Amino acid sequence: LSFPNIVPVTRPEIINQIMPNPYWFIGFANGDGSFAIRKSKNSTLRLGFQYSLSFEVSQHSRDIELFKSFIKHFGIGKVVKDTKQERCRFFVTDFKDNQSKIIPLFLTHSMLGAKQLDFLDFCKAAEIIAKKGHLTEEGIKELDKIKSGMNDGRPW
Repeated sequence: LSFPNIVPVTRPEIINQIMPNPYWFIGFANGDGSFAIRKSKNSTLRLGFQYSLSFEVSQHSRDIELFKSFIKHFGIGKVVKDTKQERCRFFVTDFKDNQSKIIPLFLTHSMLGAKQLDFLDFCKAAEIIAKKGHLTEEGIKELDKIKSGMNDGRPW
């Protein structure tokens, strides 16, 4: 062992966690959040695909009470605890919730770096979906192009 005299300490669970302010949340999302366009097969649609938007923040499961406070604060979203990975996630997948709460929040309180670029692409996708462009071949091509350039697909 590299540090034989060090005794690990279990971090205590913090009770009564709350989100201090929107700026804190923006910073938190900048570090541990993601904006995504989801594409799934749907045989009931004419073109065979369905698109949705997803905003997500993940963290160690000890922060689940903090994540539940996001739901109380924003009035949207869901929290899921993954016990296998000791993670919890706050996520928003409802299009109207992303359009009416998440997008305005991040437009008012912008982020820095690549995450801001992913957010701007998220907004472009929201515009296409809001105008029903995801139901056209041209819209699908545009959404696929935006999706391929987001997150890990962003060229540097």
